[in-house]
Amino acid sequence: MRPHNGEYIYYKTDHHWTTLGAYYAYASLGAKMGYEPFIKDSFEIETATEDFYGTSWSKAGAKWIKPDRIEYYNMIDYLVYGGQDMFYTKIYGAEEKTLQWFYDRDKLNTKDKYSSFLGGINSRISVYVSDRIEFLKPRKKLLLIADSFAQSLAPFLAMDYDIEIIDMRFFNDNIYDFIKEYNITDILILTNMENLSTQNNLIKLTRK
Repeated sequence: MRPHNGEYIYYKTDHHWTTLGAYYAYASLGAKMGYEPFIKDSFEIETATEDFYGTSWSKAGAKWIKPDRIEYYNMIDYLVYGGQDMFYTKIYGAEEKTLQWFYDRDKLNTKDKYSSFLGGINSRISVYVSDRIEFLKPRKKLLLIADSFAQSLAPFLAMDYDIEIIDMRFFNDNIYDFIKEYNITDILILTNMENLSTQNNLIKLTRK
C-alpha cells in the first residue's frame, strides 16, 4: 500500500481500506496466488454513497470531518456478459439471504454502510458464479479466512475464484472437514493487524 499513500486508499472516518485500497491489495496478491489481476480500467466505478461515517468517526467524535465516499468496482466485461445475476452472494447466519452480484444495497440506508459489501459481517458467506454461466477454464475454490477487510476485497477475487468466506470469530465447525466438504483448492488468511495481535480466534485452525 505504501506506494499509494497519496491516494484515497483508507477512509477518513473508518478503519477499513477503501475499494481503491482493496483493489491494490487484489492486484498485489495476484503474484502470490497465481492469477493475472485485471487492470483498474477494466472496472466501472460506481459511487454507492457520499455520506458514509464509519466507526472511527463514531468513536472519536470528530464531528467536523466530512463524510466518506463508498465506491463499487464492477467488472465491465462481466456485466456485459452475464449481467447483475452473473454472481451470487449467499449469506449464512441469523438472517440468511442471497444477493445478486456482491452488494446489499439496503445497507446503504443504514448507519453501517460499509456492510453493503457482501451484506456485512457473518460467520460464513459464499460467492459464486451463476450455473448458467460457462467459463473457458474451471474456476478454483478459495477459502478466505478473514475479518471485515475481506468484504470489499472479495468482489475482486471473485473474478478468478468461487469463494467461501469464514470469520473465525463466529465459525466453530471443524475447518479441515469444511475444506474437504467444499473442495477447497486455495486458502487466503486476511486479517487486520489489530485483530491479529489482540484476538486468538485463529487458534481454531489448529483443531484437527
